[in-house]
Amino acid sequence: MAAPTIPGLPSGIAFEGLYDREGLLKLDRLFLAELAQHDTALHEQLLRARENPAALASKQESELLLALAPHLDRYVARLFGIEAEIKALSARHLDLAPLYGVKRQFVQRKAMHGIKREEAEAFDGPALARGLERAFNEPFTELTFARHVA
Repeated sequence: MAAPTIPGLPSGIAFEGLYDREGLLKLDRLFLAELAQHDTALHEQLLRARENPAALASKQESELLLALAPHLDRYVARLFGIEAEIKALSARHLDLAPLYGVKRQFVQRKAMHGIKREEAEAFDGPALARGLERAFNEPFTELTFARHVA
């Protein structure tokens, strides 16, 4: 069975369809058809969850949403013809992964509890940055720090 389409967007859906129930139902059918092609088990899990939402515990619902997210991202990117932009944003996010990891591990777990505010205020930030630039042999940025610390 071919997926339903509406003339307009790259996927054949008209922008007007984004504003009415019938158009949204067509979008949903397209998404479900695509999901079924890429991940049959997840498709079935989503259908079961829709049939009986109360049967999902909060953690199960969260896990389902996280599992669906990459499929929905791909679908929306293709729907609006923004695959290249999404790919670039994803690459940028991966570039910043060391920063997020260090912030989570170091700042939240160590620095916040190991150094009192008064001590932190006494640090000479510019001198510390210059010392780190010499040690790293490159300009000091949060990302540079994270890459070296990680």
